[in-house]
Amino acid sequence: MTMISAKDQRYELQLAFNNKCLTDVAIGYAYAQNTYGFLNIDELRSNMKDWKKQRKNGVLTIQECNNKTKLICGKECYILTLQQLDANGKLENTGIDKCGLGFESPYLITGHTYIFKRQENRDMVYKYVMGL
Repeated sequence: MTMISAKDQRYELQLAFNNKCLTDVAIGYAYAQNTYGFLNIDELRSNMKDWKKQRKNGVLTIQECNNKTKLICGKECYILTLQQLDANGKLENTGIDKCGLGFESPYLITGHTYIFKRQENRDMVYKYVMGL
C-alpha cells in the first residue's frame, strides 16, 4: 500500500504550479507517470474535443459548483473537475483525485481535476465541454 500525504502532494503541486513554461495552459495529475503533467493550448484543445464527445455520450460531466478558486503558494488558481458518469447518469466513484491534496486547503473530490493559472481559460473549457 502506498500512502499519500497532503504535505508531499502540496510540495509536488507547488513545483508544478511554479513551472515557468509559458506554453503551459493547464496542470493535471498524470496517474500513469505518477507525477503532474502539463497541457499546452494544442493539447488542451484536443482534450476538450474528446471531453465534449464524452459529455454528449453521457459518460462525463463538469459540475459548475466544482469550478473553484484555490490557493497554491499563496497564488490563486482556477480548477475544474471532470467526473465520470455511470450507465444511469450518476456520478461514478473513481476515488479522490490527488490534485486536491496539494492545495493550501485540501479539496477532496472524485474525478480528474485540472488547474489553470487564468480563470478565463478554465471558464472557456467548462463552457465548451458543457455546450454552453
